[in-house]
Amino acid sequence: MMSFAACNNSGTAPSSPTTEANAATPVAITKQQAIDLAQQFVKYQGYTATPVQRTMSELQLEPDEYASSPEGILQIRHAQILEKAFGARQFRGSRWAVGFEYSDDIPNIGRYVTMDSAGNNIKMEPKDIELDWLLKSPLDIKKTDSTAQHQ
Repeated sequence: MMSFAACNNSGTAPSSPTTEANAATPVAITKQQAIDLAQQFVKYQGYTATPVQRTMSELQLEPDEYASSPEGILQIRHAQILEKAFGARQFRGSRWAVGFEYSDDIPNIGRYVTMDSAGNNIKMEPKDIELDWLLKSPLDIKKTDSTAQHQ
């Protein structure tokens, strides 16, 4: 069962969701658990249309994200992406990528959250993703790569 590692005084979850099992020995999470964690993360971090209030210490800043107040960051993030994940897949061996469509309906382009195989080290990646990549299996990508080499 998934849960957040701890809650602050207001009862909200911290910025780094984890699974109960990964505190002592990392245990691989399922695709659905990765999606659930990512959906909780983007909502908590203020990327969805759900209004949130956070302190600077509760926000996980992206590399090029600067603001003098949490309100400024949340204003920029607000309603950027849809709450429901578009899809998820593992990459680079065991990392999870979970993609989200932009709210303003940009075809096949979105934002994505990554985490390790145990659901730790979750973060919003600063780059866009082609959402259809999330629906391809690693075998499909290898077939496409080898077909392209033979043409």
